Amino acid sequence: MSEVGPDPADTVRIALTEAVAASRAPVPATDAEGLVFRQLYEPLVDLDCDGAPRAALAVAWRPDAEGRRWTFSLRAGAAFWDGTPLDADALLAGWQGSDSTVVLEGVRADERTITVYLTEPRPVEFFARPALRVVKRIRESPWPVGTGPWWLGGADTSAAMLVAQPTGVRGRARPLAFALRPGADARDLFDAGADLVVTRDSRARTYVDGRAGWVVAELPWDRTYVLASPALGDGTNADFTPEFRAGLARDVVPGDARAATGSGAVACDRLGTELPDRPLQRRLVYPRHDAAARALAERLVARADLELSTIFAPPRLRGGLVAAGLPQADFDAARAAGMDLGYVYPTLGEGAPPCVTPLVQTRPLAFVREGSARVVRDATGVRILPDGPWR
Repeated sequence: MSEVGPDPADTVRIALTEAVAASRAPVPATDAEGLVFRQLYEPLVDLDCDGAPRAALAVAWRPDAEGRRWTFSLRAGAAFWDGTPLDADALLAGWQGSDSTVVLEGVRADERTITVYLTEPRPVEFFARPALRVVKRIRESPWPVGTGPWWLGGADTSAAMLVAQPTGVRGRARPLAFALRPGADARDLFDAGADLVVTRDSRARTYVDGRAGWVVAELPWDRTYVLASPALGDGTNADFTPEFRAGLARDVVPGDARAATGSGAVACDRLGTELPDRPLQRRLVYPRHDAAARALAERLVARADLELSTIFAPPRLRGGLVAAGLPQADFDAARAAGMDLGYVYPTLGEGAPPCVTPLVQTRPLAFVREGSARVVRDATGVRILPDGPWR
């Protein structure tokens, strides 16, 4: 296998086992996107390991009495990569372009202050959401312009390597080379020269156990795998007991996993208590690249074929069910259409949404080669520092 990056003396080499789409920045849909976007785009505030707010793009903040108006004092020299100031129009457009559900009423900005007006009270932790990372979208590049210590501009995400260059305003940063290896076995990447590997495959821990020169860190439980199905009745299905979920976490999911809590509310949108008045394809669909989703879908299909299974109701739906993996774009389209018996997929960051049945939670592991990347771990994952020790 070829090496995963340029000269290690000049570059921090990061191996990714998933694709990265610039069109989704700054809100990730995969671990790989989460790692890349985290280095490029900053929120106003960040969260420490205990989930408490800490300085990021802003160094101080204060709310009004109701918590609907927040004023942020920016760090010295804060600006977009191209040197333009953080003007209110760019901030509001970037935020609304990332997530149309963000409850913003308006933004006012001057040289060192940003004031955000909300439609409802929110705590300061709200501003650490990925959708509120500060970006500016430009026509010349598929990548939004950010404020982080590294920048990407015009890079082709179909290429095997993305190289993020230091902006030069945040210390003596080294370039970051993101090697894109979709579907690769994480264990192969350690021998290919990677300095940082983030994976959910617990076999990687066994592989490096006893090897000198690696720091291993467990990251937050940040991904909840769910089952969405119009055939689940009221969500109190007897098979989805804590014991059943624990068995899925223990025996099925490849990686660190634990049972998710809750039965899921199944009485809204397309996922009502009655089957839709249309033919359903007899398949459980999952994102093809996601090993955990595949394992869960296959186990649920096997379970549903058992004579006494109560996973899917009514009984006429049992038998002939298959697990089908689709590319991410096709999976998204299939889930939006709602023409399948069920969908197994991960939700990121904020737990399971309504109208689904939570199954298991997983967390990634970070492997850092000693003396290479300077990395911190916190409530939102892994962040590479332009300068500073591991902690």
